[in-house]
Amino acid sequence: MFTAIKEASGFVDKKLGVKLYDYENYAPVCSFKAKNKECTGLACPYFKSKK
Repeated sequence: MFTAIKEASGFVDKKLGVKLYDYENYAPVCSFKAKNKECTGLACPYFKSKK
């Protein structure tokens, strides 16, 4: 769901110049990786790597 909100916010920002959400700096971080056997890790946009 967040991906849809991010894309819609980006579209409105670019087309209308109205910032609905700071989609460039804020994104949720997955908290299910330990419970999900199918986690894709770094391929997932919500996976937070330890840097």
